[in-house]
Amino acid sequence: YVALTRTLLRTVLGVSVVLMDEPVSALDIQSVMSLNQALLNLKHKPRSKGWNYSEDVPITVIASTHNLNLVIGWDKFITMKDSQVLEYGTHEELLLNRSFYYDFFSRMQGMQADSGSISPARLKAMWIFSMADEEDLETLADFFVLRTCSSGEALFKEGWKASSMMIIVDGTVEETMESVGADGARLENKVRTLYSGDSFGEVGLTENSLWPTSATTSAGCTLLSLHKKQFKMCLRQRPNLGQAVDTIFSLVQEMKSPQHLQL
Repeated sequence: YVALTRTLLRTVLGVSVVLMDEPVSALDIQSVMSLNQALLNLKHKPRSKGWNYSEDVPITVIASTHNLNLVIGWDKFITMKDSQVLEYGTHEELLLNRSFYYDFFSRMQGMQADSGSISPARLKAMWIFSMADEEDLETLADFFVLRTCSSGEALFKEGWKASSMMIIVDGTVEETMESVGADGARLENKVRTLYSGDSFGEVGLTENSLWPTSATTSAGCTLLSLHKKQFKMCLRQRPNLGQAVDTIFSLVQEMKSPQHLQL
């Protein structure tokens, strides 16, 4: 908070370019929204003439972030992956491209970090619930629990029993897997990075399985979590939901079968 406050004060006093690298990784959703509004207000705030700046000198803010709540209403966006620029344009232009930004933005829709809610439409967009009725998913949405994690918190370890499905509302999660080096030392290998809108652990809702990887929050993280016990409670109210999920898993297993792969 102190660093962000100093940055805003310097901007008002005459700095015309502000660079921010993941400035909201440790902030809650309300603080993120407040910071976004403060940055937007700088566009309309008169500059300090005491520092020899005229009132129409533009203020440029450049920020890298995985949290789209920080950049609502901003002018231009650049999407990058593996240090390569993928897209550049306004919010509307990038949505029309239906590419990387469109996919990332779509995954964020239908989730509210402040209330810990998720919409039936957002659940239906996930593969595991894609064949379920929205009425059933509306009931299921009430069983998700909001979970706030600090940076570096372990969500699960490789070999632990998988019993929860999680959806990242805000923040990032690093998945790793252990291996043994030539000298016998244990090595931790990065598997993937999960961002806002990503989900994991779906299989643990219906099967007795173990986590194949370990997961740690790389920044302050907000999750929506659904435990297997809560899922079974929901199925007692909505048995058709269980049938829809079983059908999806059967199709997935069929796709993995050797007979199908030979076709």
